Amino acid sequence: MSYYPTAARAAMLLVIGAALTASVASAQIVAERQSPINITTRRAIEAHGHGTKLSIVIDPAATFSVKNTYQPQYNFNGGAPNGSYDALLTPEFATLKASVISSNSYLTVNGETYHLLQFHFHTPSEHTVDGKRSAMEVHFVWTRDSATGTPLGLCNSNPDGLLVTGARIKVGEANRELNKIFSRPLPVDATDTAKNITSVALNIGKILPSLDNSWRYEGSLTAPASSAGLGGCTPSPVAGIDDQATTDAYPENVSWVVLSDIVTLSQTQVSAFRALFPDSNTRPTQDLNGRTVKHVRD
Repeated sequence: MSYYPTAARAAMLLVIGAALTASVASAQIVAERQSPINITTRRAIEAHGHGTKLSIVIDPAATFSVKNTYQPQYNFNGGAPNGSYDALLTPEFATLKASVISSNSYLTVNGETYHLLQFHFHTPSEHTVDGKRSAMEVHFVWTRDSATGTPLGLCNSNPDGLLVTGARIKVGEANRELNKIFSRPLPVDATDTAKNITSVALNIGKILPSLDNSWRYEGSLTAPASSAGLGGCTPSPVAGIDDQATTDAYPENVSWVVLSDIVTLSQTQVSAFRALFPDSNTRPTQDLNGRTVKHVRD
């Protein structure tokens, strides 16, 4: 079974792109720092100190809601369900997302504070290390505080408005904390609301590996972003979801921290997630376009 449907994905984007040419032209999207990437370890620049230290405070009693973001009947241009543009929001762009209900978990780096917004999963891993993929990847999305202390949120045009800590996942010992999610019947899409988890207490300190060894680079989200519902980001570093998906250019507002240490899940836990996305929900790796990847060991 393939978990990386590159040919089908490319064909889908070409067909939809022809239908949305006028919309995309108005968006003027330029992709210069897209994610994910392949990390070539021998080319990473060693960079220690000088504001690179990541400090983390974890709320052990944080609560989250969990849902599948795949919207099988969403139509970008309004109209009837299952219309001509529904293919844009394929399961490839979706995930199983745990959104913060209540949490005081935050990161600080180089004088900036980032509060936890959500975490979600991909299969197989989106980032590759020396060309190799892992079974899955988990992304913890942190949003930077503004000058007034208010979190900027997912849809912001600041080039470092988000910080994402990504951890590769391999099959091994079960993660007991994540079993609070994966031991349940999981929603197959956004309409399967009866299986959503309305509230679950999770200690991300029992999920996140060490932050002391990582690769860092400036990049983007790896799927189209929306501020509310599926209407796109307003204001946005790029335009609406349709323009983002068609041009394959997503908001370039992420400072990436890809952790060297690995998370383990049992085969049962990995299989539970893969059952939701049997054809993958992973974006192909993108060109570096001259960017530098730093290797930081604190």
